[in-house]
Amino acid sequence: MTYTPASALAKVPSPGYVSSIMAIPVETAQVCDAAKAFWLTLKLFVSSIGMARRNAGQVNKPFPTRDRLVLCLALLLLAFVFSSQVFAQTQIVNCDAPVQSRKRGLGVNSLSDADFRALAPGVSWYYNWGATPLAKPADVVMDFLPMAWNGNSSFQTALTSYLAAGNRPWRVFALNEPNLTTQADMNPSDSAITFKKVKAICDPYNIPVIAPHMAIGTSPDQSITAYDPIMGSNYVYTAQWPFLSAFLYYCGSTTPAGVSSHSYNGYGEITWLLSTMHTDYPTQTVWLTEFCPWGATSDAAALACLIPAVDYCERMPWVEEIGRASCRERV
Repeated sequence: MTYTPASALAKVPSPGYVSSIMAIPVETAQVCDAAKAFWLTLKLFVSSIGMARRNAGQVNKPFPTRDRLVLCLALLLLAFVFSSQVFAQTQIVNCDAPVQSRKRGLGVNSLSDADFRALAPGVSWYYNWGATPLAKPADVVMDFLPMAWNGNSSFQTALTSYLAAGNRPWRVFALNEPNLTTQADMNPSDSAITFKKVKAICDPYNIPVIAPHMAIGTSPDQSITAYDPIMGSNYVYTAQWPFLSAFLYYCGSTTPAGVSSHSYNGYGEITWLLSTMHTDYPTQTVWLTEFCPWGATSDAAALACLIPAVDYCERMPWVEEIGRASCRERV
């Protein structure tokens, strides 16, 4: 497998500032395995030197010094071969190298053939908040991940048809910002019910469902108000955490494969958001399916957020996927 720093996507040329939601199952585990192999090799080497020094003056022993050294060198060689195999699976590449990352995806309503070709070198999947893929050039390799946008049965019908046609996406999304009245507009209980329906559609195909995809925070006049089963009273969900906790409460033992959120306030908010989600929901993988620094006034300012944000997500093993939401009109 190949590990690609976050900066790689940012350096991929694109005809415009394309909305991209970047998703990532992280290669960090392999990086950790490589690190462990390195330290194992180093420890064995040091041990070999120590054993050689201890036995340097010994003679007429049942197990001669030369044989001990041969054994140590053999162990060292085995460790070196093992670590080399692990390192061979993990490659750190330059930020402008055209290498796809499984974690990186796009959130778009439309893409031209030129868009697809420009983005494909660093992006492995995309979604469009629905279950009908965009027309894609035949020479471009980029997966489509369908979504059941809210609780409307039409989204579930479209998803059912897409899967019945033989399509096998490796993830399915459900519920776009249910805590926002101008988006999916659903309370935690109804969100859990819809998630279970979507999961039932996907289960025969063994496709995991990622849900919900939260707005990090909402103004009171655009926030869902509902009975909260944990607080035991009505609550205005102006932040995502109480909503997510109530959603998971209603899900019971039928939990999603991961939860997602959206961030539009820069690198600091992204790292705080994702690390907090991991702390609060340690059994869930974390997705960032929309992010964009709305306050950026230039492409350079936007890249100053994009590069470290994607790099952070690439390196965190509990961040499964990330996505960049864009402002094409900037260019």
